[in-house]
Amino acid sequence: MSELFAVGVSGSNRPESMTKKLVSLILEEAKKLEAKTELIDLAEENFPLYDEDIELNKKQKELLESIEKADVLVLGSPEFHGTLTGRMKNFIDFFPYNKEPSKLCFFVSSAGSRHGGMQTINAFKTIASNLNYFSHPTSLTVGAKETAEGKITDEAVLKRINKIASEIIKWGKKFRK
Repeated sequence: MSELFAVGVSGSNRPESMTKKLVSLILEEAKKLEAKTELIDLAEENFPLYDEDIELNKKQKELLESIEKADVLVLGSPEFHGTLTGRMKNFIDFFPYNKEPSKLCFFVSSAGSRHGGMQTINAFKTIASNLNYFSHPTSLTVGAKETAEGKITDEAVLKRINKIASEIIKWGKKFRK
């Protein structure tokens, strides 16, 4: 059996966002545990507004093929007005519906407040359910108190990142296609 394939998506509008750092750290830890990983940074991609009849370019098609081939998705978005970014929602609108629940998802959100991010996690779970994807119960929210100058300062957040990476390996193998 081939190695586990985990794809992370940063839905922030900013190229050097905390969301991108969090998703990247999770993928780095999963890679250390022998997963193949790929990061999609939507701040660097220019997806058109969703239209089922639109013709995507080669790179856009390749990114969506990675989503389809992934055993595990790590979806991250900062919380904007109580939910995920429009950029992330638009990208997810291009995701394929699964006839059988076989895609495992983990969710990450960063926000300016301590308890911010939970609305985004809940929105992700609702969307995943509608796509017939499985939402792992372990998620990560990071607020302003856990970071300083773009760095994670809370040891508990770093432990949670490691936990998510190990859960990706453990549960990802069980949900493989």
